[in-house]
Amino acid sequence: MSRYDSPKYWDPIQQRVVDGVQVAIDSVPLRDIFGSYRWVWNDEATEEIHPGDFGCENTGLVLKASKRGGKLIPSSVRGTFDCYQLHAKVKGFRQIKVGRNIWEIKYLDTSHDQYTSESVMEDGNIVRVLNMNDDDGHPFLEFEWNGGWSGCAQVGAALIAKRETKGGWTGLSDAERKRLGIGMSYEEVRRLGLKAFEADLHSEGSPVPVATQTEATQTDSASVLAAAEPVTVAVKRKLESKMEEDDRPKKLRTDA
Repeated sequence: MSRYDSPKYWDPIQQRVVDGVQVAIDSVPLRDIFGSYRWVWNDEATEEIHPGDFGCENTGLVLKASKRGGKLIPSSVRGTFDCYQLHAKVKGFRQIKVGRNIWEIKYLDTSHDQYTSESVMEDGNIVRVLNMNDDDGHPFLEFEWNGGWSGCAQVGAALIAKRETKGGWTGLSDAERKRLGIGMSYEEVRRLGLKAFEADLHSEGSPVPVATQTEATQTDSASVLAAAEPVTVAVKRKLESKMEEDDRPKKLRTDA
């Protein structure tokens, strides 16, 4: 499968389309990601996962809170991880210092069976909250499981998960594929990304003029970079402001 069919997004700082998924920029409270999820994308196989696919009937990710004294703390998170023949229990989160919305599972209990214990490490397993929401407004999650090393190669895979609703497992809609950049050209993703940031900046009253390249016939790279430069300045300013706000000392909110 080509990268045309894979997730991708527009990075306004790097000024290019990046293969993969983007971690959420705004801090997402831990309590907002609890629920039952189903896999919708397997990055290792580079393919979408659909309801009814063989072997996927009872696979997914479940995250829930186990409160201690009425308060929610990351180490009290519990859940399950199931992917084909892999079955494990989630026991606690800890936040990775390099970025917000990225959690490492403190301990992934892989003692369910020999195949799981030999295939998945108990540590080094990551949950990322993504910058794209599903049709119900819930953020997608990416689960990266650590399979250790095989010779000089690291083993594992990244899976994108969508929250399951009362209606059951619905898979990705066309609109959700578009948000994830699946089935879109790099040019389409770039134009939509610039348009979204322009709307976001104007909605916040940004005084910085934003120019976008909307004509598919414009291919001169110098013109593209020149047009996108105001976007870069404005976005950098916006992201730095968010980071400064998040890094200010504050009382940790522990309620659910």
